[in-house]
Amino acid sequence: KTSTLPFGSEDVVYKGSTSKWKGLAYALLARYNNHLSKRDPVGSATKALDFVNKAVTAGFSSNAANFLFPYDGSSDWQNPWFSLFQNNLIVASKKFMDVLKSTNDPRRIAYFQDVDVQGNSVGFVGKPNGSPINAKFSPVGPKTFYGKKNSPQFVSTYFELKFIEAEAALRLATPDKARAATAMNEAIKSQIDLVTTDLKNAMSGAAKVAYEAEIAAYKATFANETAATITLDKLMTEKRKAMFTMNLESWVDVRRHDYLIPSNIALPLNAKLPTFIRRGLYTETSKSRNANTPTGVKLQDKLWWDQ
Repeated sequence: KTSTLPFGSEDVVYKGSTSKWKGLAYALLARYNNHLSKRDPVGSATKALDFVNKAVTAGFSSNAANFLFPYDGSSDWQNPWFSLFQNNLIVASKKFMDVLKSTNDPRRIAYFQDVDVQGNSVGFVGKPNGSPINAKFSPVGPKTFYGKKNSPQFVSTYFELKFIEAEAALRLATPDKARAATAMNEAIKSQIDLVTTDLKNAMSGAAKVAYEAEIAAYKATFANETAATITLDKLMTEKRKAMFTMNLESWVDVRRHDYLIPSNIALPLNAKLPTFIRRGLYTETSKSRNANTPTGVKLQDKLWWDQ
């Protein structure tokens, strides 16, 4: 039965827009079908592209359609990453920071700040994975796009949809590399514009000119793929950069590609396992309250879609 009741004020995301909710539903279906790339490479690609098309037709066609969970910045409703910053618990990974710095990525100052929670200068330095944390590494803090008290939580975005489109187009029985390249370029540009615009607008004079030039140079180099130049490794490297705070989806991506793509991934220092983690474990609460909870589960066991 079709409901005739309108959305109320409780819709804190789309303010009662049913068309935006429909677009989101199609975008999530595109994501879900792309998750099945190992189970049915061509079939999942075809279905993902169908839902990409439906999402765009429904209006999921720009950053204005992004599903962002809002925070108002008050003491009762703060972005949880801000509290992590206050306790020096969220800093850059060396692997990730090195990728940003080696490509002169303009997002490094949108993602990380060069001062710690005490205001001391630390520069743009990442922590080696597996090493102890301290205040010498670049944090995600209130000077950054994602680390403010009122920064929203990203759930589903237009740029992710375009990355899905690009990957699915490459996975077709007859790969559509031209479509993949166009979608990848749009994904990179839209995400960079999203996270750097406020920073750029807050600048003036020579600093603003230099930052605009840095952004333009990055786009000209990395958001300028063609059917002849695009590769899956390039695509997934750029997607990982863009999906910075959507880390659960990035974890799905690296598992789907068996941790081989992007090619700059490595086991952490002093890793407890000789192989990468493929799944989480059931909680003690689940095991104590549900007699049917599976036993013998290991971190390196692959989930059904990862096989």
